[in-house]
Amino acid sequence: MPIRIREAIDRIYRKHPRAVSLIEGWVLMFLVVGGSFAIGQAVGLSRADVQVANLSAAHQAEQQRLMDINRQIMLIIQERLPAIASSTEQAAEKVERAADAAHGAIKAAKGAASKAGTAANKATAAAKSASTAVKRVEEVLTPPPAAPGRVPEWLNTP
Repeated sequence: MPIRIREAIDRIYRKHPRAVSLIEGWVLMFLVVGGSFAIGQAVGLSRADVQVANLSAAHQAEQQRLMDINRQIMLIIQERLPAIASSTEQAAEKVERAADAAHGAIKAAKGAASKAGTAANKATAAAKSASTAVKRVEEVLTPPPAAPGRVPEWLNTP
């Protein structure tokens, strides 16, 4: 059988040498390009597998590093939390006492303001009555104006 195929190819080559050469060239070109493509793809895929494996390992290492940092932070918080809670509780108590003191001061200020208002009204009334008393005393103490005496002749001019 291989002999018959060879004989058939030889017959076709003798009858149509140009067409067979053209087909042979295209087949060789296809084999070269296809083979290059297949080899390139195999090499590229193997490199891609290595890159994906490297990225995966780097990603896992980064996740582990972040988990370690998180664990350390949680331990620090766990150590400091009781002190923070107690200082916060003390601060809240101080704020509550300060609020109570401010409330008492507000009440005292209201009472003092009302007493001050009353005292101011009384002082104003006392000042008015003192002013009138001073005016009356001045009226009593000031001598009456002297009665006009005889006017000199030289002033009595028309």
